[in-house]
Amino acid sequence: MSTQRRIDSSRANGARSHGPKTPEGLARCRAAPITHGLSARQVVLENESLDEFRALREMYLVHFRPESPFDLDLLGF
Repeated sequence: MSTQRRIDSSRANGARSHGPKTPEGLARCRAAPITHGLSARQVVLENESLDEFRALREMYLVHFRPESPFDLDLLGF
């Protein structure tokens, strides 16, 4: 059980927090909930190469030759 002193301290610390301000901090906060990427808006992360992703995607499309949107979904694209 929390003491009143701890509750007051937590409340005071929370009042000072206003979230990230820098572009780097905002980007870090946006990326924090990414766990599996199944519903991600951003497919390629900042530390990954978009060109390498596109090349890999093209290889998969050539190799598996999807014929329907369902086939594309199975490939993850």
